[in-house]
Amino acid sequence: MKYHRSSREALICFILAMFVSVLAFDMPTGSASDGAKTADIRAEAGEASSPRADLEPISTFEGGRLYRAGKFNVLVLNGTYREMGRQYGGLMGPQIKAMYEEALNVTSNTSLLLEEMGMRDPGVSLQNFTIPRFQAYPKRFQEMITGISQTSEVPLDEICTINEFFDYFLWMASNPAAQGHCSAITAWGNYTGGKPLVIGRNFDFPTDYKNFDKYITVVVFNPTDGSNSAAIVAYAGMVGAIQSFNEAGLVLENNDGSSSGDLSRPLDRGSFLIRDVQYMFDCSTLTGLDEAMKNSRSFYPLVYNVANQSEAYCYETTTFDVKRRGGVDGLLVGTNHFIIPAWEKEGVQINNFTESISRHQNLTSLGEKHKGSLNASVMMAIMDTPKERGGATHEGTIYQFVAVPELMKVWLKAPGFGDWAEVDLGTLFD
Repeated sequence: MKYHRSSREALICFILAMFVSVLAFDMPTGSASDGAKTADIRAEAGEASSPRADLEPISTFEGGRLYRAGKFNVLVLNGTYREMGRQYGGLMGPQIKAMYEEALNVTSNTSLLLEEMGMRDPGVSLQNFTIPRFQAYPKRFQEMITGISQTSEVPLDEICTINEFFDYFLWMASNPAAQGHCSAITAWGNYTGGKPLVIGRNFDFPTDYKNFDKYITVVVFNPTDGSNSAAIVAYAGMVGAIQSFNEAGLVLENNDGSSSGDLSRPLDRGSFLIRDVQYMFDCSTLTGLDEAMKNSRSFYPLVYNVANQSEAYCYETTTFDVKRRGGVDGLLVGTNHFIIPAWEKEGVQINNFTESISRHQNLTSLGEKHKGSLNASVMMAIMDTPKERGGATHEGTIYQFVAVPELMKVWLKAPGFGDWAEVDLGTLFD
């Protein structure tokens, strides 16, 4: 779905929005200290309590636009893939360079930690790991990265490093102690009272990743080759991501699945961060995305949560197989452990990660508690609820999103850095 407004209509909408914002009752937005209570308040208040943040224009470059929503960058790119890359680099060059330096620092610290935990000796430097991976990228992503380098004054190999340092960490991580702690919950149907589907997600990782908070960027791609407009939440310089959205109303996010016991890391498989964004460019229906998911094998085991405007699935993926499960009556939770019983016949471990199971149970309980009233506001309060108070959020929660695909809206938060900020993707998809 694409949105186009005349200048007069835009002016009327702006005046109405300002009028409503003046009259709106300012409800609490939730925090780690009052999560469950805030969820109750929001359930009563409904959508009116969703925090809003008007986009603040920052700069333009060759048809691209940079905004800020709260503390977060919002980058809107238009044109061919090379043109979008050039806009990206021209608008965010200094942040991309700073992100590269920070990524090197964090990767160095992480490597030392992994060695102490008995991880594999990679035998390959981060820089030598990245270039072969880039050479296997689909052409459209190579074009974007080349364009970024042309206008950012950041060498191509450094941009490749930004796009591959996450994969590098996963490649080295062969010890269960390095498992991630991400969580997602999706509600629709009876759980939303027939109102639009809503999905919430926590990205959890080592706390060093909070060093990247200032570089968190919503990147909106509007290609002119007939592909879908798509958006990602990533760090400055990245064109791949672990969560993505598109104009057809598809949402995708993934969580660590190494608790399955699959320790294979075949490097002849492409980056799943790149592949998942490619899905958003190419898939316009949940059926199409389902087919793509089932016909692709990753170099790392993952738990995916995907949705459209009215339904959601969880994909449990090893390096050799993919299995799908659906929700129950309109509620679907996916954390880090595998659940589908059929995996046991393939030697894959299920229900094998106690910490993940407890987060899964907590989110399920919160979903049941608010059955019939789950909306964006309630979902934000659920994501604000700390694990020790019955939620899933903890000190390793780096950032979070809540999305309503039917409305083309995403809310983004980085605990301790930036509170919930709204990004209306429908107005940015061109």
